[in-house]
This record gives sequence, C-alpha cells and structure tokens, in this order.
Amino acid sequence: MHLLINDTTFIFEEVVTYLSEIRRRELSGTTEDAHDRPTESSDNASQNPEYQNQPRQDNEYEVDPPLQDGNVDANQLRGMNFNDLKRRTRSLVEYGWEITNLFNILCREFPTEITNMSVLLPQVASCLGCCLDNLAGESCTRLKVKNMMEYQFKPKEWLTNIVNCYLSLYRSENASDSERFINAIVSEGRYYKPKTFERAYRIITREMLLPSKDRRDFFNMSQKMCMFAKANSTLYESAMEAEIPEEFIDPIMNDIMEDPVLLPTSGVIMDRKNIERHLMSESTDPFSRQPLAKSDLVPQAELKRRIDVFMESISQKRDIGDDFYQN
Repeated sequence: MHLLINDTTFIFEEVVTYLSEIRRRELSGTTEDAHDRPTESSDNASQNPEYQNQPRQDNEYEVDPPLQDGNVDANQLRGMNFNDLKRRTRSLVEYGWEITNLFNILCREFPTEITNMSVLLPQVASCLGCCLDNLAGESCTRLKVKNMMEYQFKPKEWLTNIVNCYLSLYRSENASDSERFINAIVSEGRYYKPKTFERAYRIITREMLLPSKDRRDFFNMSQKMCMFAKANSTLYESAMEAEIPEEFIDPIMNDIMEDPVLLPTSGVIMDRKNIERHLMSESTDPFSRQPLAKSDLVPQAELKRRIDVFMESISQKRDIGDDFYQN
C-alpha cells in the first residue's frame, strides 16, 4: 500500500506536468519541433515529405522513458520532441488511470484498515489531496489541452474516482474512524483548502457525476472538514502560544507528539507515526543508523498521558472542546 500511494502521487504529478507542457505549447503555438518545417499543425507537418525525410538526432527521445525513472526536469521537458511528448503523456495517462482505479478499489474494500494505520493514513491524505488539488484546485485549467481524448485523459472520470476514495474512507461504521480520517485530511498542510472541496462539489453536481446521496455525503464531509479546520487552527495557535515542554516535541518533525515511543538503539523518543513512516522505507534508527524494527519501539505511556493532559488544558482554556462532527 505504501508503494501504491507513492506511485499514485508520482504518476499523477507527472500527468499534470506533461499535460501542462502540452497546453503551454498549444497556447504559444509551438507544437511543432524546432527542426520541423513550420506548419499549422503537427499532423500536417507529418504529411510533408520534407518533414518525413528530416533525420532525427541521436540525442532525441526515440522511445518512451521508463515510467519510474524519476521526474524529468523543466529543461528536458521543454526540449522534448512534441510527438515524443504526446506519446509519453498517453503512457502516463494510461498508467495513471489504472493506478487510481486500484487505489479507489483499495479505499472501498479496506477503509477501516487504512483509517486505523497511523503511519499510512497521513500518506493517503496527502495523496488524495494532491489528486483533488490538481483536478479541482485553482490551477486545474493547466490540464485543459485541446484534444484530451487524444491522450485518453478524462478528467470527470478521474475526479469521480478520487471523490469516491474520499467517500469510502469517510463512510465508516465507526464514528471514530471517520473522525480520524477528517483529522488527517485537515492536518495535511500542503493541499487541504476548503475552496478546493467547494469547487469539486460544484463540478460533481453540475456534471451529475455521482448519485444525489453521494453528492450530499461529499458536501457534508466537506463541511465537517471545514469546521474541524477552524477548531484545529485555534487549538494549534493556542498550543503555540503556550510554553510547550521540549520533551513533548518530535525531534524530526518539530511538532507535538501524539504517541511517543522510545528508539532503543539511540535512546531518542519520537512520535510513532513519524518513525514508522521512516521504517517503511529504511529499517534503521535515523539517529544511530543501527538496525531497527517496528517491534523494537517502546511505548512511553506516562509521557503520552502528560501530553494528552497538556493538550486538553489548552482546549479547555480556549473553549473549543465541542464536538465539531455533529450535523
């Protein structure tokens, strides 16, 4: 699941990058390559005998680069042959559609498992945020190329998939799972914006992309996120204004820990979600570089109790202890 999330985010960002470059060339009228004879379209150019006889240079992209070879930098992208750019984009869109479909299925079939994994849930929240921001955020028009079907890019279907992921994780039989999911989305600082959810709701309503119940649930979920964000912002500001004991702070992320654990190989205490996320990629102590497994982590119950008491005192001080998940 960890690798799937990374792949989904990576491929989605690549699709956005390549479609954006195609749109840039279309708007600037530079869809033909530098060595092509200027024509009104690349299709007309390809039919021109002079174009067909034009030799290709060795350093041009003859075949699609592997999908997992890392991001192409801006200079490489701008210098890419336009026909190769289109072919590469079609490959990315095809793979991106398959991987978002798989992501949607996993969210639908295993919502409880996802929302109850403290190390996985923030990654899911970030991945969904990235996808929704690009499909319904302020810069979503970057994806609007002249002929989207040429690349088999269907933004309505992509948006429907991502919204369904949100709904699957939100509609939990256990209220605490739903609350945990909303908390993760709002706490993801890079992508969460209430206006993005408002725009997504308008799109799925205007285009009738989902049944009325699904649209209503998405709207209610968005409202609860907004209310939680306001409350969470107030709580965070209150905590920052208070004098926070240094032992409550995660040494890497520099935020207040929720579930402190001891790393026996270095004697350092970290938040469980942060060290478990590190261990999914590398089985070592980030401080001592000694081998470390999830089972080696030692819970710090007393420290967790004191952190909980501290946060509760902050909440009561600012009168923001209401249940923000009531309709």
